Amino acid sequence: MYLSRITLHTAQLVPSQLLHLVERGEYVMHQWLWELFPGGKERQFLYRREELQGRFAFLFCHRNGQRRARFSTYSVAHLPLS
Repeated sequence: MYLSRITLHTAQLVPSQLLHLVERGEYVMHQWLWELFPGGKERQFLYRREELQGRFAFLFCHRNGQRRARFSTYSVAHLPLS
């Protein structure tokens, strides 16, 4: 199992992405998070969203190994759990 913190830097979003985020809100964030775990039809993770100084941070508990940020708007940190 892993605990990961994934931060979405909203200041780095292009205007169309930011507008989409504002219009669709939580659903858009949920879609972006699914992109970090490709290939699975069943959700293999739990997450919690936090807002920190204009950024959104997500804490993930998952067993799929380390995830790399696929976009420059994300930063990822991992902690293996025993």
